[in-house]
Amino acid sequence: IPLTDEKIKEGTSQAEAEAITLLETHYFRYGCFLENGYLLKNVYRIPNIPISIVHGRYDVVCPPRSAYRLYEALKATGHDKVQLHFTIAGHSKSDPENQTKLLSETNGIYQEVVNKK
Repeated sequence: IPLTDEKIKEGTSQAEAEAITLLETHYFRYGCFLENGYLLKNVYRIPNIPISIVHGRYDVVCPPRSAYRLYEALKATGHDKVQLHFTIAGHSKSDPENQTKLLSETNGIYQEVVNKK
């Protein structure tokens, strides 16, 4: 994954990095304010709308199997508009392949919704 110190420095100031670190630490400390397994237990509550899951294969923060489990749970509850995409990237939305896929999927879903009106 082509990430250099220069790219990190130009994208985030020291104050921004500290703020993000503090916020993320707080969320992780309290389990993101969700009980363990909450999303998978309540996946039936998610409406059957277009859903595109984009996940980096080299994500060491959130294991790729988590994305697959969510995808399978959605399919098991009757969602027929869900897609799963694995990229050659890590956790960050700014990894080039993640960013490209997220933008293309967002644009595709937007076009699908707009064309139905």
